[in-house]
Amino acid sequence: MSVSYEMTYTVYLNGAPDLLAQIPAVAREVAEEYIAHAETVFWDQSPAYRETAQLFCDAAEQALEAGETVCRLEQEEGDDRHGVMDAFLSALDTRLPQLALAILAVYLDAEYTHSRLSNFLYSPAGSSSLHMKDFYGYESRRDALPNESWIPYSWRHFTPSGPPFAYANGSITPLGSWGEEKAMVEQALTSDGLLESLHAFPYIKETGDLIKKTETGYDFDMCSSIALTKVGANPDCFLSPYFQAHEASYRALCAAMREKRCFLHLEISEISHLDRNWGRTSEGLWHFLLYSDGVRLRALFPWNRITGFRYRGACSEPLIHGIYHALTGYAFSDLDKPEQYLIRLSLEDAVRAYDPFGKPMEQLTWSAGQVEEAASSFVEAHRNALLPLVEPFLPAAPESCAPAPSDRRFAGKKFILKGMWKGAPLEEWKPTVEALGGKVVQRMTADLDSVVCGNHAGEPFRNACKRDLPLLPAPYLEYMMQ
Repeated sequence: MSVSYEMTYTVYLNGAPDLLAQIPAVAREVAEEYIAHAETVFWDQSPAYRETAQLFCDAAEQALEAGETVCRLEQEEGDDRHGVMDAFLSALDTRLPQLALAILAVYLDAEYTHSRLSNFLYSPAGSSSLHMKDFYGYESRRDALPNESWIPYSWRHFTPSGPPFAYANGSITPLGSWGEEKAMVEQALTSDGLLESLHAFPYIKETGDLIKKTETGYDFDMCSSIALTKVGANPDCFLSPYFQAHEASYRALCAAMREKRCFLHLEISEISHLDRNWGRTSEGLWHFLLYSDGVRLRALFPWNRITGFRYRGACSEPLIHGIYHALTGYAFSDLDKPEQYLIRLSLEDAVRAYDPFGKPMEQLTWSAGQVEEAASSFVEAHRNALLPLVEPFLPAAPESCAPAPSDRRFAGKKFILKGMWKGAPLEEWKPTVEALGGKVVQRMTADLDSVVCGNHAGEPFRNACKRDLPLLPAPYLEYMMQ
C-alpha cells in the first residue's frame, strides 16, 4: 500500500423513517465511545469523529424533513482521518441491522501513481455484512448491488472496462428578446437527438426526463460521456453531431440569436469529474452565457467556483502545457484557472482517444525535452482536430470602433461593463460607449439597460442574476458598436 492515500466515500442509507431517525443517536454513540478512550491512542482523531457524527446527523435529519426513506452523504478522508468513516459505517451496519447500506469508496494513491480504484460495498437490510475491518480500498472490492432505484443507476451498471461518465445538474434559461426561434431551442432540448449526442442517461432513476421544462427555462439532471463543463465552454464543437444533423435550423437559430441579441444562461450547479469510478466529487459551480456569432454558438463563462484543479498524474501537466503551446504559440500559464481547467479536460480526452504514446499519461516518466518533443509530434499529427478544442480561449485583437460624432445610438442608455473579452477588460470600451451617447456606471440600479458581461465578470454577474437585471454578453455589445 502507498504511504499516502485518500478515500472518498459516497454513502446511501435506506430504511423506514423510524429507522433513519435512529441514525443520529448511533453516530453520537460512536463519537462518544472514541472520545472516551482517545487518550489511549497514539493519534487523537476526536475532532474528526465529532465532524463525522454531525455529518450523519445532518444527513438523516434532512432526509426525514424531506419525507424521504434514503439519506445520502459524502466524506473525504486523507492521512489525518483514515478509519473514521469505517467506524461509523460498521456501527450503523451492526447496530441498525434493518438499515440497507450502499457505498462507493474511491481509493486514491496520493503519493506515487495517483491511480484511483472504485469499491462498491453493499449490506442489505437484515444482514450486517459490510465487514469494514477487512476493507482497505486498494483491492477494488465489488459487492453485488441489487437493481433497486434507491441505488444510483450508474453504480448498478458499472463496468470497469466501460466508458467513463460524468454527472451534472443545473438549469438553462433563455434571456433576451426571443421570438419564434425559441421553439427551436425547446425542440432541441426536449428531443432525443441532443441527449444522444451527449450519450446522456439518468443518474439514479431508470426513467424520467433528463431535461424538464420549467416556468423560466429548463432543468437538467443527467450523466453523460462528455463533461458538461466542456459542452458549456465549446457547444459548437462538442454538440457537432446534433448540429450537423440539423444544420439548416441550427444556422437559422444562430443568425436569429445574434440579430436579436438573445442568449442562454447555462448554470451547472452540481458536477462531477469524468472518470471510471462514477464518483460525484464536486468540481465547482459554473455559469456560461451561450451566445451566437451569427454562424455558431459560442460561450462566455462570467462566473465559476472551482473546488479543485487536481492533475491526474505527474506527466499530465507538462504534457498538456506543451500541447497547448505547440498548438497556439501561447503559454498555458497565461490562461486563467478556469480556462486552464476546461482546456486540460479537452486535451487530456484527445490524448486518451488517440493514445499516441502507448501508455496512459499518468505512467509517463519523461524528461522536459521528451515531453516537448512528444507534444510537438502529437500536435503535428492532429492539429486540425485539436484546434477547435482551444479556439474559444485564444486571445484576439479587439475590432476597431470609431463612431461618427453624430452617431448617438446609445443615447439615454446606462451600462455596467464587467469582465474580460479578447484579452482586454471591458472597461476599455467606456470611451466608445460614451461617444455613442451611452453612460457607463458602476452601481447596479433598477434603471440599468444592461449589465455587460465578459469572461470572469465575477460577483457583479451574480448580483445581476439575483436582482433580475438585464444581462448582455460582451460580444453582443461589440456587435452593437460596429
